[in-house]
Amino acid sequence: ESYYISSTHTFNKIDTANKKAMDKTVKTLLFSLLFFFTHLMTTSLSENLCNQDDKTTLLKIKKSLNNPYHLASWHPET
Repeated sequence: ESYYISSTHTFNKIDTANKKAMDKTVKTLLFSLLFFFTHLMTTSLSENLCNQDDKTTLLKIKKSLNNPYHLASWHPET
């Protein structure tokens, strides 16, 4: 009998440890997803924040510099 109780107690400890590990994993996953979707929303919203006159001026500067490779990410469509 005492062996059975001991085993149950051990299983309870294992279940508790597994539950804590699972809780930590779920929290990490949820935080990662929240961060990812927040980043996506911020990136998509920032596209429209550029003043059109500033954008035009910056693209003219890029063109006057003969479109250097380090400014390759500057696109008129974005």
